[in-house]
Amino acid sequence: MAKAAEAVIAEQIEERRFARGRLSLQLTGVAMMAPALLFLLAFVFVPMGYAVYLSLYQSTLYTPQPVFAGFANYAHLLAAPDFWQAASNTVWLAVGMMALSLPAALLLAVLLNQRIRGRAIFRAAVFGPYVIPLVSSGLIFSLLFATDGGPVNLALQRLGLSPVNWLGQGRTALLSVLILTAWQFTGYYAIIFLAGLQSVCRRP
Repeated sequence: MAKAAEAVIAEQIEERRFARGRLSLQLTGVAMMAPALLFLLAFVFVPMGYAVYLSLYQSTLYTPQPVFAGFANYAHLLAAPDFWQAASNTVWLAVGMMALSLPAALLLAVLLNQRIRGRAIFRAAVFGPYVIPLVSSGLIFSLLFATDGGPVNLALQRLGLSPVNWLGQGRTALLSVLILTAWQFTGYYAIIFLAGLQSVCRRP
């Protein structure tokens, strides 16, 4: 009887020790996630909630005091033709990005996974556009696609074609933005694909 009681007590002690260890691991995980969670709370969720709050009010330069409008702003937005044009452009940009960037990124990842000399340099070059600030990338592409004197139009003229107002027309402007976005993010996707290939192939 005494041995049975001792076994029960020992089992309870072991369970409590296991529970304390599990709680310690959970607290450690929470402590490690806390900085990221606080950052998201302060710079993502709180501003997002404040933006939703402001969207329910109306204010102008003449009436700076916000007036509660409910969902009137959303109704006005959905009735505006410019909103649907912007939404359509966003959808086309997203579809074009997937159609261009993902196949190109996968091809680059397969090539960069080969045993070639200077592989690290090529990987850095592929990933380079992603770390360039978007403002700088936009400025570079605005110069490349400039109507007068832009390298792209100069190349077209050398081929006997007429220059194109790339940034002044709807379709060509969307195409220019698509090319810029694909150029900037393809390297990022390629690095992700490359990490997956290396985890599968176990190559150094």
